[in-house]
Amino acid sequence: MTVSAVSFLQDPQFIRACYIVSFALFIYGLMNLRGPRTAVRGNAIAAVGMGIAIVATLLMPGMGRWALIVLGIAIGTVIGVPAARNVKMTAMPQMVALFNGVGGGAVALIAWVEFRNTGGYAAEPLYVAIASLFGAIVGSVSFWGSNIAFAKLQELIPGRPITLGRAQQIVNGVLLLVAVALAVSIAAGGHDELLMIGVLVVVVPGYGMAVAQAQRAVADLAAELEKRGVEVLYAIHPVAGRMPGHMNVLLAEADVPYDKLKEMDDINGEFARTDVALVIGANDVTNPAARTVADSPIYGMPILDVDKSSSVIVLKRSMNSGFAGIDNPLFYDPKTSMLFGDAKASVSEVLGEVQHL
Repeated sequence: MTVSAVSFLQDPQFIRACYIVSFALFIYGLMNLRGPRTAVRGNAIAAVGMGIAIVATLLMPGMGRWALIVLGIAIGTVIGVPAARNVKMTAMPQMVALFNGVGGGAVALIAWVEFRNTGGYAAEPLYVAIASLFGAIVGSVSFWGSNIAFAKLQELIPGRPITLGRAQQIVNGVLLLVAVALAVSIAAGGHDELLMIGVLVVVVPGYGMAVAQAQRAVADLAAELEKRGVEVLYAIHPVAGRMPGHMNVLLAEADVPYDKLKEMDDINGEFARTDVALVIGANDVTNPAARTVADSPIYGMPILDVDKSSSVIVLKRSMNSGFAGIDNPLFYDPKTSMLFGDAKASVSEVLGEVQHL
């Protein structure tokens, strides 16, 4: 019963329904803010909508770092509640300016996080990239503009206009053009090493690679990709294969540089910006059920966060389960492609396709 309830609460359709309800409450709450008699009620309704939106976000599978979430809520509560209760009516314009600035800054930060987590919006629909980049620009302008308004109202800086004279409009226009040009470049898929938008194929070797003796073919595929400017890393789980260090030894035999082999703790942070994860015969060590399914026999086991990649290619002989004897939800994920057959032959086929690009 508990597992069924958790599955229902984390169902994408249920989460979307929560967002729709939240959105409706926001609109209704704003409608009530038009008059003093209904303003308090409208504020409460909008607050309920925000609470539902927060809960829906926290219900998303894979949502982690609870300590940071709780810390953020605590800091916001400690600062926001006393400030809202104690502010004088004469200082209300300053508080509104600060609230507007915080909102704009939050939008800009969310856009930046989405940019990082999607590898520069790789494999995301164009409208998602456009909306996020628009939010980043508008949110940043709102943040700085609101803080300047606060400083003026609080008499921290002079109230007279801060300007460069006749050159101000030219500077504003140049800054706008630069912001739009950068946004277009990002949305069009431009790559900027400084922002870490480079193409990245993380190889996840498992026992299937060992059985097929496919390590040399894998190394050849990686070399071919690197000729085309693709960054290739290898994600090594401590229990992949049949003994600790099994994958390290096999890849060393294929002359894979040691600095390309990344241990689990080092590589997991890279999957969010990974364009393609190539899983070769690995099963349980990539199973997201270890994070989300409480009654799973592998629940709590550290895994490679392959499911956070933009796309996944899995090479297996069949859909048979791994050592734990359970299904891997990763194999049914819409962004996952399955290639069945001998791992060495499959990698060689992929290598041939790459060579003909």
